[in-house]
Amino acid sequence: MQRKIAILAPDYPPEKGGVSDYTSKLFQEFQKQNIASIVITRKSSQRVKSSLVLEVEIPTKFLNFESTIKENDITDLLIEYTPKSFNPKTLGSNLWLVINILRIRKQVNVHLYAHETNFPIELSKAGLTLGPIHTLQFYLMCLLSKTITFSTKRFEQKWRKRIPNKKSSMQTVPIGSNIEPDHLKTFEKKKQVIFFGSNHPTCLKDQALQTMIHIAEELPHINFVILGLKKNDFPVSSYQERFEFPGYLEEPQISKYFGESILSILPLMDGCSTR
Repeated sequence: MQRKIAILAPDYPPEKGGVSDYTSKLFQEFQKQNIASIVITRKSSQRVKSSLVLEVEIPTKFLNFESTIKENDITDLLIEYTPKSFNPKTLGSNLWLVINILRIRKQVNVHLYAHETNFPIELSKAGLTLGPIHTLQFYLMCLLSKTITFSTKRFEQKWRKRIPNKKSSMQTVPIGSNIEPDHLKTFEKKKQVIFFGSNHPTCLKDQALQTMIHIAEELPHINFVILGLKKNDFPVSSYQERFEFPGYLEEPQISKYFGESILSILPLMDGCSTR
């Protein structure tokens, strides 16, 4: 039977984000190498239709992918996993993901790519409810997957300790940069500091943003650019008029901000830091 890969990704262009970008690059590389592959993702009215991108309704059709796998003669399923994408608010009861892996694992090889593996257990309703659920879900997914690939070495080391009998199945493959070399040009420097991240539920983001507020207090002549966050995601500060919030940007625009800034803050929390 000819090998055929299905990439299960909650986000895919034209949706914006690290998982979407990475999945698109990976799919393009499969095509270049003549590896039969398709993408299974959620529906988008903005997406150009393609027979190689299967758009499905969420949450039921997306997580109940057993029939899709059979109909398309899939041999390998690659799951692009991040707790922010696979959460009850977005996709309903995500335990269906584990159940469907159980159903198909004898028919296909299941591979897991973890862009991030933690949903923080905080003293909040969301933290206490979702944190343990995501940890348990990821634990089960690791046990059921043939290979588990992590985006950072730190994530891999943590889960090697938790599941020592799966060590041989684990590896780290950094996402790397998807900014093309011709975009990395020299720009005239501005007196500005750039934060490049996203609104991921992690204390590292909060610490990085608080650091920027402290810098603003000490250096009144410096302006700040926050990429990946909206203004209402930022802590309230009396220095807010010196903060710019461009939102999600494409590669050339990101490169321009990097080139112009005298300092960049990139909290190492997930794939967004390696883009």
